[in-house]
Amino acid sequence: MDKRQDDYLSLKSYEGHAKSTDNPDFSTFEHEGEYYFAMLDSDGNVVLRSEGYSSESGRDNGIKSVIKNREVEGRYQIEEFMKKFFVILKAGNHQEIGRSGAYDTMAAAQAFISGGKGVAAGAKSGLAMGIAGFTAKSYPGKTRIVTGDEAAALLSSGGKILNETRTDKGTTRNMGERKQVKENRKDLGEKSRKVISETRNVISENRNQISENKVVTKKAGALALAALAAPAMFKLNKKAEYTPKPVPQAAAFVPDPVDEPNDWGWWPLLLLFLIPLLFIWGCPPPAVAGPVGVFVAAPPPPPVMAPVCDCDAHDHYVFDLPDGDPPKTLSKLGTFPEFGNSHALNAPGFYNKLKNAYADNAGHKKFLDDIFNEMGFDGFKEARASDFSEVTLKSGVTGNIGGGTMHKTYYRRLAPTDKKDLEAFRITAKNGCHLHFMKTCGNHFFTKPCPADEANPS
Repeated sequence: MDKRQDDYLSLKSYEGHAKSTDNPDFSTFEHEGEYYFAMLDSDGNVVLRSEGYSSESGRDNGIKSVIKNREVEGRYQIEEFMKKFFVILKAGNHQEIGRSGAYDTMAAAQAFISGGKGVAAGAKSGLAMGIAGFTAKSYPGKTRIVTGDEAAALLSSGGKILNETRTDKGTTRNMGERKQVKENRKDLGEKSRKVISETRNVISENRNQISENKVVTKKAGALALAALAAPAMFKLNKKAEYTPKPVPQAAAFVPDPVDEPNDWGWWPLLLLFLIPLLFIWGCPPPAVAGPVGVFVAAPPPPPVMAPVCDCDAHDHYVFDLPDGDPPKTLSKLGTFPEFGNSHALNAPGFYNKLKNAYADNAGHKKFLDDIFNEMGFDGFKEARASDFSEVTLKSGVTGNIGGGTMHKTYYRRLAPTDKKDLEAFRITAKNGCHLHFMKTCGNHFFTKPCPADEANPS
């Protein structure tokens, strides 16, 4: 059995169970504390299996999701592993919700998707080729994943390959038109930019007002100084008009001690002029000492706003955190590695490891370009070793963790018994949506809350 199938049981484990009362084309059962379902054809054969759920309500929601998506042709994908072919059904958020047993040929797996035409030749345990009530038809404008002869036929008739994933186990081609990002996500970005612009305008207006207050205060001080100096100048002008009285004739040789001017000349007047000036220059007048501050310091410049991840703007499955049932707990890492154990490497060393994988494998190249585009880079080629750092995540953090060289992802809670399993490399994203690669297995990990702020620098 393919170990990569995570919590799937063997096909035989899904056979022979009682049908669901509410959905007779499904059977349900419990195994080792987890709840499973199987979708059946009209003869009672198992055509799709579920993973284990932690509750019956979670399992029932899984059945509803299969019913909702099973007649949408774009939800199916064929995956090749160990020269066997598996049909995978995914929900709208790209999460896997069902998987067939192993088909011996690509044609048998394709026949399952195309619709009920009997039992597939070579399918294990009599797997049925089709879903009751599902017929093949065209789906204009929607994405389909096709392979083999069907892909060649589409190419020859003008079809378009959106992306192609090649591994040492096989090739998956995604043909059709790419879905557009929702307009409301763009609107959210525009609104955020407008709020930032308006905040900057308010700060600029406050600076202008402070500058105007400085000018007004300086003018007020100058007017106050001039008002204090005016009486002194007036007194000076009046004294300048003084005329000494004539000496009385009766006392020709005795000067009048009161009316006759003394030998000081203009010194008293000069002192009267200097005293108010010294007062003005030496001490600030009381009326000017307490007005609105003349020497108010300019406010510090506004801080540079760090980018904040727009969690809803992502269309890639690695960054799409599901809602609904709580995640299962992952207590050990390293059983299903993506880029391999990297504890011996530092951050620049791990960057070089990804760089070599990018150059040597087309599947790795496409995956790395896709996730780095989601982080605001122009693909992996724009990343530098300085964008990588070493961190230690907190136990109990939840998020999407990768699995295997096919770059699958699972929503899990990390609570490993070995604390070294929490050590990771962080890639600092340009848009705030940081991504981690765990050192133990080299698997990607995108955690919430978004942006990933649950990591401590190591």
